[in-house]
Amino acid sequence: MQTRHAAIIGCGAIHTCHVDALRHVPGAVLRAIVDIDSEKGSRLAADYGCQFYQDYREMLLDDAIDVVHICTPHYLHKPMILAALAAGKQVFCEKPVVMNPQEVSDIQAAATIAQRHVGVCYQNRLNPTSLAIQRCIEEGRLGAMRAVKAVLTWSRSGNYYAASPWRGSFATEGAAC
Repeated sequence: MQTRHAAIIGCGAIHTCHVDALRHVPGAVLRAIVDIDSEKGSRLAADYGCQFYQDYREMLLDDAIDVVHICTPHYLHKPMILAALAAGKQVFCEKPVVMNPQEVSDIQAAATIAQRHVGVCYQNRLNPTSLAIQRCIEEGRLGAMRAVKAVLTWSRSGNYYAASPWRGSFATEGAAC
């Protein structure tokens, strides 16, 4: 089995899910984490037994890193993805990958040129409810599918938005096209 070395950019709330996932993937090794908060990043790197970088561009120079997990605010995804692809890394990114359709085309073109992949984290596809719905569809229990519409009501408190100033703004969190 080939060992794959990973780096995680962004040590906010979601990064621990990526650390845990990497620990459960045979052959995956967390080689580095990146965060702009040097105190927090250094502490976490010591806890995880990996390298710490404050600048993701410096981490991208490490030829041993195969895949980069991007766990940063939405508006930072595109430049980080493009830089990782240009550095020859595979990319796994939190959603949304980009802020608008043109950026999707830019990412696709860069991935094609780099001959690398960009994966997107859709963690809810494995929730028990999602899997139950999938089984119902596959078994034909719901009849022939003509269309599907889903609505997810998700309540976020003011504290959620106050904890990270980039949240809740079209400019930094994104919006429908």
